[in-house]
Amino acid sequence: MSDAKKLKALAGYDLTGYQLEGSDLANASLVGAQLRGANLAQSDLSGADLSGADLSGADLSGADLYQAKLAGARLTGANLCWADCTSAQFVEAQAQGAQFKHAKLAQSNLQQANLSAADFSYADLSEADLQKAVLSGAILYQASLHRAQCDGAKLFGALLQESNLSDASLRAVDLSAAKLRATDLSSADCVRAKLSGVDLSQAILVGATLEEANLRSAILHGSKVQNAHLQGADLGNSRIHRSDFTGASLEASNLWFS
Repeated sequence: MSDAKKLKALAGYDLTGYQLEGSDLANASLVGAQLRGANLAQSDLSGADLSGADLSGADLSGADLYQAKLAGARLTGANLCWADCTSAQFVEAQAQGAQFKHAKLAQSNLQQANLSAADFSYADLSEADLQKAVLSGAILYQASLHRAQCDGAKLFGALLQESNLSDASLRAVDLSAAKLRATDLSSADCVRAKLSGVDLSQAILVGATLEEANLRSAILHGSKVQNAHLQGADLGNSRIHRSDFTGASLEASNLWFS
């Protein structure tokens, strides 16, 4: 292991705690490798196959993971801040509490991944696939999820303040008790979304589709809801003080005690 930069075939190896900072592991086979607590900061892992690898607590900050395969990988508590994960595969990965601050995750596949309590502050998740992913308690402050696919995702209690969810697909997503203050949801598809108790103060919902959405007890103070589609939505007991609903469709919606 003295010349780690030349190693490419490491499938199944136990590299727990190894110092591999700055290594050239592009297109390497690391399937099922044990990399718990390993230092892979600034390493080139583009195109590498890390499927099923254990990267719990590993340092991947600033690493190049472009088109890397991490399906079923364990990334619990891992540090991926500033990492380039563009078009990477994280299907069914376990990344609870992982750090993704400022990471590039555009067009990445995170379907059914467990990302609860992960920190995606300032991350780029535009056009990412997060369908049925678990993001309960996750932090997505000022993150970009423009055109992201989030259908059926669980975002209970997540923090999405000032994030960009414009044109995102959020069908049947669970955002109950989430914080979306000043979030951009313009033209987002939120059909049957669970938004009860959500803070949408000063949010932008222009042209959003919220048909049959549950917005009970939601806070929409100062929100822009022009031309939104709210047919059949439940706004019971919601607070809509100073919100602009110009041109919005509210047929068959529930506004009791709003």
